[in-house]
Amino acid sequence: KTIEERIGIPRSTLNVVLTQMVERGEIERSHDAPRSPKQSWRLVPSTGFPRT
Repeated sequence: KTIEERIGIPRSTLNVVLTQMVERGEIERSHDAPRSPKQSWRLVPSTGFPRT
């Protein structure tokens, strides 16, 4: 299943939300990650969430 099917949100919407979270400093893009959707985003440690 794609991420869209799993969570029921289109990728375009997801990208907007993720971008807004990056701008608020809640998550950061993981530039060193392989080109895999699962590893494209990383939580910022200061939010209290573990890094994936």
